[in-house]
Amino acid sequence: MQNILLTMRDNLDSLTSSERKVANYIIDHPQEIVTMSAQDLGKICGSSSSAVIRLVKALDFSGFTEFKVQLSGQIGHLGQQPLTDISEFETVSEIKDKLAMNLNHFLSTNNAKISEELIQKVVEELNQAKIIFVYGIGASHIVAKDIQQKFTRLGKQVICSLDHHELVAAISLQGKEALFVGISASGETSEVIYLLELAKTCGLRTLALTEDTENRLCEKADIALKTAKTDLVILRSGATLSIINHLYVIGIIYYSYLTLNYDENIEILMKTRQATDSLRDFY
Repeated sequence: MQNILLTMRDNLDSLTSSERKVANYIIDHPQEIVTMSAQDLGKICGSSSSAVIRLVKALDFSGFTEFKVQLSGQIGHLGQQPLTDISEFETVSEIKDKLAMNLNHFLSTNNAKISEELIQKVVEELNQAKIIFVYGIGASHIVAKDIQQKFTRLGKQVICSLDHHELVAAISLQGKEALFVGISASGETSEVIYLLELAKTCGLRTLALTEDTENRLCEKADIALKTAKTDLVILRSGATLSIINHLYVIGIIYYSYLTLNYDENIEILMKTRQATDSLRDFY
């Protein structure tokens, strides 16, 4: 079940001005809504009852009554502060609950937004590529290294480096049998865009991994993979949520890739596990 308040917060930019007034009021005063009619709510927030109905319909509710019933139930579980921004002097328990709620919301959103067909398309690109270049800076580099670690252990040649000169030289020697994966939550990181453009110029296939926004990286890539948008959440500080979003989607891609040639890939994983386990004797 969708988290109603978080879903509205995430989609404020896509609402009309009258619907946005209603959504903002609900977000700020969720406890008050359950006793109101659509007419009362429209009037108190300077909008209209028709805007209220349009908003709840957009959230896939049959009407305002159903919306209030589900909202009331969620408020009961979430307490007096149903949104997830961290406040001063919060306890560890409160931080845990808020972070868990945000993660559940974004993972559910990813499941709903990312199509099976798109995942299969990405898997096919990875399968066909003889060499994979992965690049991201800052927090996105963590995701890039995760891709390298996962697919290297499946026998793929994966290059992940923060050295621009090294990547430019290596990419320039490749062609259509190589794949470049550019990672940027905003999709506007200039270094990632530059390397993706270079890869396209050299004939490589390109994949962009960003959040769900209109951005230059996705516009330029052959395939655009977008995860749930987290930029409205203060908790995103340190990119915690966007990293986990991206790692979750990479996990789906990884296991989908694994099933292509299941027995062969399991055998490869066993070999790499045995090799790494042998390090125990060395130490």
